[in-house]
Amino acid sequence: HVFMGDSVSSIGDEAFADCPNLEDVVFGENIESVGQRAFADCPSLQNVYWTTPSSTGTLQSLGSEAFYTTGPKLYFHGTMENGYAPFDYAMGNNQVNTDSVRIAYKTMEPDVYTAIMDEASGQVLLIDYPIFADLPSDIQTKFINGTPLNNEEQALLNATVYLNLPEAIESIDIKSFLDTSATNVNRKDWLYVDDVNPVTSGALTKREAFGDDNASIGGTGIASLTDSGYSAGLFSGYFVDNISLTVVGETDKENETKGNDWIMSINMPGVLSIPDMAFDSCERLQSVIISDDCMQIGESAFQGCMSLSSIGTNNNPYYQFDNGILYRNKNDGTLEINTCIPSRGTNRSSSEIWVNTQNDPMLSNVTSMKDGAFASCENITKVDLTDTAITGIPRKAFDGCNTLSEIILPDTVRNIATGAFDNGATSL
Repeated sequence: HVFMGDSVSSIGDEAFADCPNLEDVVFGENIESVGQRAFADCPSLQNVYWTTPSSTGTLQSLGSEAFYTTGPKLYFHGTMENGYAPFDYAMGNNQVNTDSVRIAYKTMEPDVYTAIMDEASGQVLLIDYPIFADLPSDIQTKFINGTPLNNEEQALLNATVYLNLPEAIESIDIKSFLDTSATNVNRKDWLYVDDVNPVTSGALTKREAFGDDNASIGGTGIASLTDSGYSAGLFSGYFVDNISLTVVGETDKENETKGNDWIMSINMPGVLSIPDMAFDSCERLQSVIISDDCMQIGESAFQGCMSLSSIGTNNNPYYQFDNGILYRNKNDGTLEINTCIPSRGTNRSSSEIWVNTQNDPMLSNVTSMKDGAFASCENITKVDLTDTAITGIPRKAFDGCNTLSEIILPDTVRNIATGAFDNGATSL
């Protein structure tokens, strides 16, 4: 272990090269430069900690192959910010060995997020985040037993509930990264995504929950255990949250074991797109804030999010959110219904649970609907699209709308896709 005090400002070329037993390095806040091959050929080096400086511009230079350790993998720990030299180095074209393994980057406690450069997309990818099951066992035990937590412990617990992603994270599409047909070398042997320890007791590993649609429990496929399909992902995978939810008296938020039901909010200030079913059945999730630069939100991204009440779009030029409906701004100036959040109609009067231009004036500018637009909206009884100019009802458009009794379509509709009304009300 090597600890550089705050008085150390520079590390020379090859200063620690060929130190086979070196495992951890901690830099002080005043480090200004690290020389070429400074830690080359240190195969046991796994963690490098960068103390947060008073200015991220203090560190100006990281030499070529400074961390070409030849070891199996390497984590940098520190401030995750574009323009900060250690983060830029880790996300740049710098490998640690001949297998072209990249450096993974982790933020410091209590909000520990792990990212890596996804070579396929060219985006900074989130590959791990604070999860209740990852908390130290003593904190979990105290919480479950009702023992008060100290401030530090409470901060760690809160980090698993309220997610605030660093702005430098551009992608949450880990399933594409872990696709077994992908060629990304950093998937090799699941270097940075745990494939040993279960996410929760008796459940899947993170690699399975995050990336395997065909994963199984006790020989039974996960997909067959769900009511509305299954899509692995960072937040939509198979999570067992009943223990933590029991403590807070919210076991009703575990209707489906898929989806991370423990999180209540997520802010994604730098994420550029949201994959299909990204937050499927995150039943406790109440608030989502997308980035100003988010250009794509996939099919049924918020399916089964029964507590979701707000999608913050801020100054995003591509999306608008109004009265429980997320609209996409189309190039021709019209709108597409991207999704109606499942909580629309909860605790509303009989007239307010209708979708029509009286309640939703933006419908008058709608010309299309995305697949699964109203999927799992269990509280809506009537949808009147008369004032829209849609030409078709897409697949899964009203899937799982089990209280929907009436739909009025405009005369512009020419086709209704197969499965548009699957799992719906028999009285429709």
